[in-house]
Amino acid sequence: VAQQEAQRAAFLVEKAKQDKQQKIVQADGEAKSAE
Repeated sequence: VAQQEAQRAAFLVEKAKQDKQQKIVQADGEAKSAE
């Protein structure tokens, strides 16, 4: 069970990183189009 929990936590961290990266890219795109 502990291993499953660890895998799940790692998955959530990875997903959070991807979401954050996506938001940065979106914000960057909006900033460029606003110029």
